[in-house]
Amino acid sequence: PQLITASDFVGLVKFTQNIDTNELTGLVKRVVENDLQPRLKSTLFDRIVDVYDISAWSNAATYVSGNEVKLSDRGYKANQSTTAGQSPLTHPAKWDEIEIWSVWRDYIKPYLVHRTYARYLTWAGVSISMAGAVAHKDPVYDQLSDERRARLVNAADADADVIFAKFTKYMDDNDYTIDEVDYRPTDVRIFKPKTRISAI
Repeated sequence: PQLITASDFVGLVKFTQNIDTNELTGLVKRVVENDLQPRLKSTLFDRIVDVYDISAWSNAATYVSGNEVKLSDRGYKANQSTTAGQSPLTHPAKWDEIEIWSVWRDYIKPYLVHRTYARYLTWAGVSISMAGAVAHKDPVYDQLSDERRARLVNAADADADVIFAKFTKYMDDNDYTIDEVDYRPTDVRIFKPKTRISAI
């Protein structure tokens, strides 16, 4: 799954959109498969893919209970039937916000952007412009030095690690439950203090 596109990089990293779409798709796919998917419970990963793929709300469409849509950078699930034009914004009683959409938006997307940016800087021949890193296609831009590239890679990887740590804290604070579904990994244990009985 893709999970992010070139437009998701805007505002998060200095990354212009002139990179070849196929090249970016390949980078994102590798990061998703190698860096994200192994770190999530499979049911959580599958649900994130599901909410990423939901359709945008349509003014002309009608919805039934259980239909999911995205609108204004949020995800919503109909809790009853709607008529055309009854959006989550105009008729909020007919919709519930999908918490996991916010988890994707606030944690997973920025994590993937920073990690993909680090991999792009590591693997691709890149130049630098006023806008940031660009595909190495235009001789007008200066090629990144190895030292500067390493600094940018380290910074992007560090940003990704911080974001994932915030995601882990969010999950822990919410007892690994999102939208009333428990996504606790099998290797996470609840700490239980040991009691010691001493004979006197």
